[in-house]
Amino acid sequence: MRHVIITNSTAILVSLLLCSCVVVPKYDWGSYEEDLLEYYSSPDNKAELATNLEKLIAKQEAKGNIPPPGLYAELGTLYLENHHTETAISFYQKEFDAWPESRPLMQRLITNLEAAL
Repeated sequence: MRHVIITNSTAILVSLLLCSCVVVPKYDWGSYEEDLLEYYSSPDNKAELATNLEKLIAKQEAKGNIPPPGLYAELGTLYLENHHTETAISFYQKEFDAWPESRPLMQRLITNLEAAL
């Protein structure tokens, strides 16, 4: 009888411990996914996507956080598509500085864009 009580107690304890584990997202993507889907559905909403990305990045930076990987580059590309090359380069540089994994691509983009100025 005692063995059954210990086994049941252990099972309950393990269940409580597993249920109490909360998965905390590593990055705050805000409404990026929805905004990007909207942009793909209606490419005329490029300015709205850029504005929302700027807000998301500003919010992250205000908290002292680094925005999720690719957001600086995404915003830089939107600026580049609107012929704001210098602003695009600044966001590519931020991506380069924040995310080592993106450095080869960002360096190539920055070098090519600076050469074209």
